[in-house]
Amino acid sequence: MRSLCLPLILAIALACVAPCPVNALDLDGITIPDTLSHSGHNLILNGAGWRTKLWMKIYACALFLPEKSSNAQSIIEADEAMCVRMHFVYKKVPKDTMMEMLTGGFQKSTGGNTAPIADRIEQLASQLPDEILKGDVVDLMYIPGRGIVCYYNGKYRGESPGLDYKQAVFGIWLGNDPINEKLRQDILGN
Repeated sequence: MRSLCLPLILAIALACVAPCPVNALDLDGITIPDTLSHSGHNLILNGAGWRTKLWMKIYACALFLPEKSSNAQSIIEADEAMCVRMHFVYKKVPKDTMMEMLTGGFQKSTGGNTAPIADRIEQLASQLPDEILKGDVVDLMYIPGRGIVCYYNGKYRGESPGLDYKQAVFGIWLGNDPINEKLRQDILGN
């Protein structure tokens, strides 16, 4: 009996000290990492879901924060690093279609008053490529003191300043009138 217990005890002890694998969320074949590091900021996955249009999946959307939160208004108002990651699954999204979707989101997040941020919406349009292809990743990272920094497939594309602009950007997905209520709940981790 004693010889059977020793291997069991050793196996349990090794399981306790073995390194844990890095976790990631599998969203229908799209791997969303549990953590994200950008510009010296380490963020954790808050939640992820799908942005759809006419019942078609356009991109997997993930929200990364310094710590998990389900309070949408606090996230929108916070002046701290955070990121929305869009991992595209649709074969090709032309820039004008993407900007049409984002502009609709900006209209909703600002209650129809996009005039104060119109120049920065145009800057975002200039930061996106002419076509976003299946497999491409767009990160909209908020960095306090800098604003929204746009990365396309990990490469810096530009930035637009202002906490007010950040609030409008994150309001697209998290505001009281989001582009998609189910996606809002998913990225809030609900």
